[in-house]
Amino acid sequence: MKVIGVLVFTIALSVNSFAQADMPDTTGMFRNEMIGHHHVYTMAVPKPQYPDDVADFLAGNLRYPKNLKDWKGAVYATFIVDSLGNILNPVLLKKSPADTDIPKAITDEYLDIINNGMARWKPGYVNGKPAYVRVFLQGVFFEPGM
Repeated sequence: MKVIGVLVFTIALSVNSFAQADMPDTTGMFRNEMIGHHHVYTMAVPKPQYPDDVADFLAGNLRYPKNLKDWKGAVYATFIVDSLGNILNPVLLKKSPADTDIPKAITDEYLDIINNGMARWKPGYVNGKPAYVRVFLQGVFFEPGM
């Protein structure tokens, strides 16, 4: 497989853009979902951090599928980093470019790297304690040489 060109951002999105009926807790952090008895926050200080440069990791590990030609676009994913730094529930958020489907080979590669290839993250903290925090990640795929 050819090495893929990748541009990655962790996105600190406005809580209002993804939350449903957000209610601030006493620390000013926002939570809008739960996993078991754990609140999942959309803001933390410090926020979850990948132990190395996440862009370098993805650029070095994602592969552009051989059977695709001339596909380029962004893949948006979200997942939860738990209080131990584990990744939980990764899902894709959007299609890109606008109004086109992301090829299954791209989504499979991206989710496989998130699920199986990433090291444990440093957890985010709320009130000085490790917490479950939602992370948003964007990968931009393009065929090498494009």
